[in-house]
Amino acid sequence: MSSNTYTGSCHCHLVSFTVVLPRPLSQTEVCNCNCIICTKNGYLTVYPKKDDVVVKGEQELKRYEWEGSSCTHLFCGGCGSSLFVELKQAQEGRDGGRAREKGERGVNDAGWC
Repeated sequence: MSSNTYTGSCHCHLVSFTVVLPRPLSQTEVCNCNCIICTKNGYLTVYPKKDDVVVKGEQELKRYEWEGSSCTHLFCGGCGSSLFVELKQAQEGRDGGRAREKGERGVNDAGWC
């Protein structure tokens, strides 16, 4: 596993993921979305390419979006852990994954999801 490969899971382990970033997380842009869900929960997000993320248990994910949002939030259907966002207008084939737990730096204000 490369030093730019990260793994994670929801609380109940029904959903797990592996992501490969082009640089170490400490050198990767981490965004601070200001939508209501991300703000209330303190989420930070990275935006890897879809092809660089492998999800196991994807069938367990539940989707949530509200009128006017520019993304869909994905949660584990078992424990409710928020794991990913899907951008409605994908930027270079990217979707977001939660980064808060990894102790990252370099947070930017990304606006709304």
